[in-house]
Amino acid sequence: MIVKMKKITILVEEKETNEALKKLRKLGVVHIKNVQQPKSEKLTELENNIADVDKALSIIGNFHKSPTTSPYNSQEVGEYVKEIVTLERKEEKLQENIRSIKEKISWFEEWGYQPKKRESVFSVSLLSPRKMFKFS
Repeated sequence: MIVKMKKITILVEEKETNEALKKLRKLGVVHIKNVQQPKSEKLTELENNIADVDKALSIIGNFHKSPTTSPYNSQEVGEYVKEIVTLERKEEKLQENIRSIKEKISWFEEWGYQPKKRESVFSVSLLSPRKMFKFS
């Protein structure tokens, strides 16, 4: 006997899709049809906001938590999230600059330059720094 099926939509997280499909197949009463995820600028914007909030929470989670006396409004929270994420990006850039400078110092040290001492390749050389690099 053929019975008309009702259409339903089931939303499942991507990581749980296979498990959900297995369970539905065991029931044997459904026909599974994949639906394309809607593409929307608003959806993308919301996903980016959620990612920023998660990142901000992970950053501030490393610090001591003090109880708040009053709840924050959504505008304040949004501003804090933006500021935290911006500061974290600045910190990453500064850390990269520090790493780059340390690499350059290391390269110069291989050639005898010692920044903590006034000695360098120039003080060991028989030529003055000007004459050493002067081309005629």
